[in-house]
Amino acid sequence: MITREIKAKRYLDNNQAKLLKGKFLDDSHYDILIKEDCDAYDMAGNLLFRFRKNAIPYHIVKSGYEAFKGSIQFTDGRGITSVFVKMVQLAI
Repeated sequence: MITREIKAKRYLDNNQAKLLKGKFLDDSHYDILIKEDCDAYDMAGNLLFRFRKNAIPYHIVKSGYEAFKGSIQFTDGRGITSVFVKMVQLAI
């Protein structure tokens, strides 16, 4: 299977991106949702990220979950991420 390649341009400067910190981003905040294997590059050809679907086999993910599920407890020690569990923060 061929890995999709994307050339991505910057939409936000660092200050604009900082304003999104702690916010839940919905479909209106992005143009492309990556669902399959993909490599993304900036306009200069520098690698931004590689996404590989199912790169970690399910049995390993399940084993990790089983090993740690008993240790889950409420904490505010994670700062801003404890408020928005679904948030994924990308460094721009």
